[in-house]
Amino acid sequence: MPGAIVLSGTSATKQAVLENAPHASIIYLASHIIQDSDVPYVAFVPLATAESQPPDDSYLEISDIRGADLSSCRLAVLSGCGSGRGYTSTIANCPSLGEVLVDAGVQAVVQTYTEVLDGDAETLMHDFLELLQRGEEPVRALATAQRRAHRAGRDPSAWAPYSITLGTLEKEGDWGAVILSGGSPPKTDRSP
Repeated sequence: MPGAIVLSGTSATKQAVLENAPHASIIYLASHIIQDSDVPYVAFVPLATAESQPPDDSYLEISDIRGADLSSCRLAVLSGCGSGRGYTSTIANCPSLGEVLVDAGVQAVVQTYTEVLDGDAETLMHDFLELLQRGEEPVRALATAQRRAHRAGRDPSAWAPYSITLGTLEKEGDWGAVILSGGSPPKTDRSP
């Protein structure tokens, strides 16, 4: 995406994410999301470890997100497995990473409810991002990308796990982005 700040590999540290995310209008996170049903309040995104920092400092946790002011962010895309899956039991309810982003002020969050293969995620998200760049609003862009995948005969596991959660959609502005990536962001026709 034009004007994007890409944090990838060793530059994708927790500190860099927390410094850049509050200024982003779009956050795209292509990473694993670790959840443990035996410890429902422990969900995190493993990021790069900064030099001289202990490995635990590389985990972007729910509390980190809740402590951030993300009210400038129009859209967050969590293209990791189960990013929209919270945890509910008779003992505790834990929000999903997507719900926490909405609580932190993000206006809309695209997330998944089950595991998604990397290649399937890349294909669907490529189509979704191209539609966004053409001016489609996030809900329509996701629905269109999913319909296209369905019509192309792709297995439902490649496109059906994605949904969008809305917070507020009242702000105007450009779609500048910070891309937070555990891997390579999907290529678009406008990518360098």
